[in-house]
Amino acid sequence: MNIFVIPAWHPTPEKPHLARWVMPHIEVSRRIGTVTVLHVEQSHGENEQVSVSQEHDYYYAKVNIEAKNIFRRTIIGYGKSLVEYTKALKLLYEKAVAHNGKPDIIHAHVSAPAGFSAARIGRDYGVPVIVTEHYSGFFSDNRFFWRLPYFSHQMRRSIKGLYAVSPGFKASIENKCNIEVNGVLPNPIDTSLFKPKVTENKSSVLKIVSTGTVGSIKGTDILLKAISRLPKGLKYKLKIIGNYDFKDKEINELLRNPHVELLGHKMQSELASIYSNSDLFIVSSRIETANVSMLEAMSCGCYVIAPKINAPETLLSETVSSIYEAKNIDDLVKNIETLPSFSREKQRQFVIENYGLQSVTRQLKRAYKRALIL
Repeated sequence: MNIFVIPAWHPTPEKPHLARWVMPHIEVSRRIGTVTVLHVEQSHGENEQVSVSQEHDYYYAKVNIEAKNIFRRTIIGYGKSLVEYTKALKLLYEKAVAHNGKPDIIHAHVSAPAGFSAARIGRDYGVPVIVTEHYSGFFSDNRFFWRLPYFSHQMRRSIKGLYAVSPGFKASIENKCNIEVNGVLPNPIDTSLFKPKVTENKSSVLKIVSTGTVGSIKGTDILLKAISRLPKGLKYKLKIIGNYDFKDKEINELLRNPHVELLGHKMQSELASIYSNSDLFIVSSRIETANVSMLEAMSCGCYVIAPKINAPETLLSETVSSIYEAKNIDDLVKNIETLPSFSREKQRQFVIENYGLQSVTRQLKRAYKRALIL
């Protein structure tokens, strides 16, 4: 099968850590067929010329859009940038077809702009398209008629399947946006990289970890407040992995806790080592569509505590996790205090069976097959 993958974001030489989550998705597609990646990067600059490059099966173009435009994500403003994005994508598509032949299927990741433009390419060239939605901003983009719902509904009518990365996210899209979602294609986890190196914690210190950009959206304030309320007799160490660009006065004060360590960004191999030497992974986000880090940590043997926000918790089971009421600090504290005994191997097995590369490959095969027979 000849597959063209179109991600809205993808790592680049200048931004090697950008959207690393998309790489396992591409790997899963490669397990099904021959993959060509078409990546159009939108940047803010004055140069209107489209720069194009190719390296093996990766075709890349950069287009410039207006940096400061209050109408950027409205039907008027986005329509203009979408025209330029689609032109660049069509250029990459034609180059890729000349080298690799016409694709059997196109798989886009994130509707805006990849899915919107992929739908047009598929329509113009007679290729079935499916889209996997990952973006938490999908709801705000489709909340008002003057935002982007026109493009979302136009895309949905043209493609052969729309998928979400968690059951909760799927339900929310259907309920809030009145857009049919055909199923769930979860984030695949590379369990060969994320694996336990410690069979049990012999330390008396509870090793807690959390990953994500420090700030309100990831609920760093919720996590730090909960940690500060733990009983004095409980020995713990919290490691927070993620960039902290926007300095928040309250978070700054909470970070003075001597039991908290802010590590910044880490490579995948470093993450695997940290998770393997941790006991508990906490999700404290106010909004999510799924949570890749949570599953990576679980694959390394961590127990997970997650909030009830109709996304990450829908990927879990009560046998491997505890769920607390969103933004409820006392409930989070209670769940940390009552952390049950658990088997690191059983935590890992749950991920292998549901989100390992082999498992997600089977799920993706079904989605491709469905698109090809419709």
